[in-house]
Amino acid sequence: MQRRHPLPDTHPELSIYKSEGFHEYRIENTQKCRHVKNGGYRWPWRETVEIGLLSILWQVALNSSWNYLVFAIPTVLFLWHKCSQVVSESIIVIPSHGVQLETRFGFQTFTINVTRRFIPLATLRDVVINEGLYGWNVRYYLVAIVQDRSGTTSLAVVFENILPRFPVLLEIYRGVHDVLSNACIN
Repeated sequence: MQRRHPLPDTHPELSIYKSEGFHEYRIENTQKCRHVKNGGYRWPWRETVEIGLLSILWQVALNSSWNYLVFAIPTVLFLWHKCSQVVSESIIVIPSHGVQLETRFGFQTFTINVTRRFIPLATLRDVVINEGLYGWNVRYYLVAIVQDRSGTTSLAVVFENILPRFPVLLEIYRGVHDVLSNACIN
């Protein structure tokens, strides 16, 4: 399997994985990526402060009549917040079958939960870059146009949580169209 970063200087969050059976276009969450240096994980200052506060609450919980309730609630909230963050989103193109949209949740070093949505090639009409207004800004996003058997058309937003910038979307758009057009020719 080949891995490459087509925009390493301007958009390092984009990775492309190529294999014989599939092509994956993955966007890493930039808020979580900046804590990873050379394959190792370093603790950001905010997480260090949060863990320090939890250790202080642990000492309070040991001396409190409420015991562990004082410690348990902030700990559960901290873990829920960390485990529900989006680590990465990707579109996996399987040339003869369709595309799969994938979102990974958890920590940067390991994934807790993955949601997947497969769109068969028979129902996939097109993959386009759409634009929408958000306040005074124009946001670009990649969508898959899906038409089911009853004729109902719907849009599936590919990177709906991360919303990468236009140059990244353009690179992915061209790659997806190249793979799908080669699959239709063969």
